[in-house]
Amino acid sequence: MSVEEPLLSKIIDENDPSVLDRYGILREHFASEPARQMYDFIRSYSAQMAGPPRRMPSRSSVCRTLRTYRKFRIRSSIWRAS
Repeated sequence: MSVEEPLLSKIIDENDPSVLDRYGILREHFASEPARQMYDFIRSYSAQMAGPPRRMPSRSSVCRTLRTYRKFRIRSSIWRAS
């Protein structure tokens, strides 16, 4: 499995698009077109919804908006804090 699925899922699950800036993650870092579309969607959505309480869409909303993202089968993150 590529790192694209877990990374994008984590950003959505944690409601934290600032990760992209914090770690210098750019669109060009994603190999697949669906991942690039998801990156664009995260950037666009977070710019429109700046500020609390919610800056990211739900996973179901992401799947409805970007049908190609279904290939990633978004699921719970494996990095949950205990």
